[in-house]
Amino acid sequence: MRCGVPPCCCPRRRYGAPALRPGKHRQPGLEPERDTGELFLLEQFIMEKKPVLGICRGLQVLNVFSEAR
Repeated sequence: MRCGVPPCCCPRRRYGAPALRPGKHRQPGLEPERDTGELFLLEQFIMEKKPVLGICRGLQVLNVFSEAR
C-alpha cells in the first residue's frame, strides 16, 4: 500500500505500473472535479427518488456519498 490505496483498488498497482509517490505527483484515482460532479448528480438522483446502480467506481461513489450523510 505505498500509494495509500490497497492494490485491489489502484489500477496502477494492480497492473504492474509503479505507484506515484505522495507529494511529488497527484495520487492515482483522485479526480476532484469528477468526484464533485458525480456526487452532485447522485444527490440530485436521490432527491428525485430515481434508482441508482453503481458498478466499480460508481459503487465507490455511492459508498462515499452514504458515509457523508
